[in-house]
Amino acid sequence: MHGELGYLSKEARGTGGFQSLLRRLQTRLNGRDLELHVEDIERIARYVREYGKGGFQSRLTGVLNELESLARVLRDYVLA
Repeated sequence: MHGELGYLSKEARGTGGFQSLLRRLQTRLNGRDLELHVEDIERIARYVREYGKGGFQSRLTGVLNELESLARVLRDYVLA
């Protein structure tokens, strides 16, 4: 998730929904650790999947991919 950290660290200009989400994520970023709440994960997924392809969405695609990988590992562990 190294590249994603760079995307999350970029300045968020403007006042839209994505910018407010990005600022919230930036306050929860501690080194390489990102504290996420369920609402954050839902918003990340919604922005990536429902709002087309653009600069903002691409900044969160890698984060969503990491979350999906984590979900698969957790699901496989629980079902094992």
